[in-house]
Amino acid sequence: GQHFVVCGGEKGDIRVWDLHSRTLVSLCTEHKSRVTALEMFDGDEAFMSASRDRAWCVWDVRRGARLSGHMQAMGALNGAAIARDQVQVVTVGQC
Repeated sequence: GQHFVVCGGEKGDIRVWDLHSRTLVSLCTEHKSRVTALEMFDGDEAFMSASRDRAWCVWDVRRGARLSGHMQAMGALNGAAIARDQVQVVTVGQC
């Protein structure tokens, strides 16, 4: 089930909230610009983020630790989504 809400800010910060206790679970601050996409992986253990800083990352929900990070060569990322297979990530950006 869905236990968390993930929200991103204009300055690149990401907050993970527990829906049941209504408490802040983790704060992720590695993005340097506006967060443009957030999506949870199945199982509520990790989520993906994309940002105008050209980066997309996978995060541990509870620890707020970056599990992997990837950088687009040129242009900002305007959006991203996790494929149904939960392995591939699709991003869209500027050239």
